[in-house]
Amino acid sequence: MDYDYKKKEKKNGNCVISVRDRWENSIIEFEKKQHHIDIVVNYRNDKTTKYSIPIEIFGKVYEDLQRGN
Repeated sequence: MDYDYKKKEKKNGNCVISVRDRWENSIIEFEKKQHHIDIVVNYRNDKTTKYSIPIEIFGKVYEDLQRGN
């Protein structure tokens, strides 16, 4: 598998999870903050997109993906 999964804790206590696709040279990072999740996508070191969504919505997306709905 050409993916690297890393979990770390920042000095401020926030949890950061990153998944790197080595083949495409892209990375997606998830950072849990107080009431929301920041999602940062970096594709081939030149395109960066950041999303910030409430934790409740992130949880609903995860649950729906697990159920296949």
